[in-house]
Amino acid sequence: VWDVDEENPADEVILPDFCPEPELPALKKRVSTLVDQGIRRWRATSLYGLELLRSFEGLFVTASFLLPVANSLALAELVECGVTRCMAWPELDRIALDALAQRAADRLEVFAYGRPPLLNTRIEPSVKGKITDARGNAFRVEKAGPLWRVFAEDVMELDNLPDGVGRFIDLTHARLNEPGARNFNLDRDFA
Repeated sequence: VWDVDEENPADEVILPDFCPEPELPALKKRVSTLVDQGIRRWRATSLYGLELLRSFEGLFVTASFLLPVANSLALAELVECGVTRCMAWPELDRIALDALAQRAADRLEVFAYGRPPLLNTRIEPSVKGKITDARGNAFRVEKAGPLWRVFAEDVMELDNLPDGVGRFIDLTHARLNEPGARNFNLDRDFA
C-alpha cells in the first residue's frame, strides 16, 4: 500500500507499478523518508523499483507481480539485483511451480489468492466496466491512478502449494472466500 499512514506505518510498502519519470525524485524522497522511519520490507513490481531501492541498505525486497519469475535463472538475476524473495509467475502449472520450488523454495512466493491484473495500460480503453470474451469469460476494466487495468471476474485461488513457498494474498480487488474461485493454470494439462 503506497499511501502509508505516518502514525501507523505499514509492515511492507508496495511500490507503484508505474511511475512517470518526472515523479521519480519525489518517490525516491518518500522512500528515503520511510526507510529512515524503519520500513525495511518493500515490494517492487517493476524494474525501476529495484533501481530505486538499490541505494538503501538492509532492506528485504520482494519482486512481486508484475515482476514475477518463471524459472530459477530469472530468480537468480533478480537476486543479483538485490531481491530477497521473488513471486512465481501466476500462469505456471503445477509441474513448473514444483520444479522452481525445488530449486529455491525459500526465496519463492506465490500469488495464492486475489485478482492479479491481466493487463495494465496508460491508454484509455474503448470499453469499461464488465466485459466478456468469446468463450464467456467475464472481466472488469477499471481505472487505477494513471493506469487502466483488466481483472478477471473470478478470483484466483491457488492451493496445495509446494512446501516452503510463501503465500501472497491480495484483497485489493477481492474478498476472502469468494464463490467461484479458480486455480487458473495450476492444474491445467497442457499435453
